[in-house]
Amino acid sequence: MSESLQNAVASTTTPSQSKQYPLVFQKLLNSGEACTQEVFLPGALAPQFVSNASALFTPDPTTYPGNYFSMLAVLEHPFSRGSVHITSSDPSLYPAIDPNYFSHPLDVYVISQAILHIQQVARTAPLSTHLKDGGYVFQEGFYELNDDNVEAFVKSSFTSEYHPMGSCAMGPRDQGGVVDERLVVHGTSNLRVVDASVFPLQVRGNLASLVYAVAERAADFVKEDAKG
Repeated sequence: MSESLQNAVASTTTPSQSKQYPLVFQKLLNSGEACTQEVFLPGALAPQFVSNASALFTPDPTTYPGNYFSMLAVLEHPFSRGSVHITSSDPSLYPAIDPNYFSHPLDVYVISQAILHIQQVARTAPLSTHLKDGGYVFQEGFYELNDDNVEAFVKSSFTSEYHPMGSCAMGPRDQGGVVDERLVVHGTSNLRVVDASVFPLQVRGNLASLVYAVAERAADFVKEDAKG
């Protein structure tokens, strides 16, 4: 990892980032932690439809006839941080949501290296023996990647993994937190948030099991308060 990327990690702009980034960086460098997922799916994916999930995962079979095998890289410990802000006092109006994907240079670097690794995996036996021309044939929309063009490909072809979280993160109020350790919204006495939005850091893998755990803990808090 280059010195400039390490400096980018050390450079923080908010109190919450100054607390979060060292933890994320520690996980990223831990050989026992997965820094990315590599996912393998049957069928064709169409990168030109990254903004349309139904077209991305189920492209027109007449456009992509034949048998396809797709390989994806998923970022596990992102440094980029987005924002959610209300736009009106009218609760029926949607808030302004900016995921701010790849705003941190380290995220782009990590996922780019993962993509290059996937390309290498496709060309390595025994997997390569099951792919056309040993993994050197590209579906439309994909092409040969290298150190010079992989970051541009990542920025133009990425999509969400559909595991949103962190918009009401747990933490001290003066560090940007929305709920306290008992899931109560700061500044209130009887309002809790109980879902993935309270996670202060990205969860490695699927959200479901941790959401169940948070719900169980919240139920305990509610029962304790009722007794008190």
